[in-house]
Amino acid sequence: MTVTRRLSASELGISPAKALAFSILADVARDRRVIDLLDQHGTQSAVAAEVGVSQATVSRIAKRREAVLDPSPREVIALHVLGEITHEQMMGDLLARSYTLGRVPEGAYDAYLPGTWDQVVSAAGHGMLNADDLAVLQAQAPRG
Repeated sequence: MTVTRRLSASELGISPAKALAFSILADVARDRRVIDLLDQHGTQSAVAAEVGVSQATVSRIAKRREAVLDPSPREVIALHVLGEITHEQMMGDLLARSYTLGRVPEGAYDAYLPGTWDQVVSAAGHGMLNADDLAVLQAQAPRG
């Protein structure tokens, strides 16, 4: 019996930040494909079968339609990490935004809905955004 395993980003010669950026953009592409297929009058079950995800996943994506279609801070940062946009384009986009804080939904005690500022902080924590850029963006951080 042959056992296979996934190669790590470092074994492939890819930085962890680039590997994460590829993953983020793959998720964005999948989610936008789901929205496109739903817009073509596909049922959630048919779209799920075509894309290879569960109907519940299609339903969650459909509920986030506007967020899926609008580039998020996470997507913009990933595009820069992969060299698809310049540093100036990334920072221009990120500085032009109004950010939201994450929150615990009313009546919940073990759930957290991340805000757009969480995406910036997470990107910095994963090495996708350097400390200088994060310091500049701090002025845009929401106060809560």
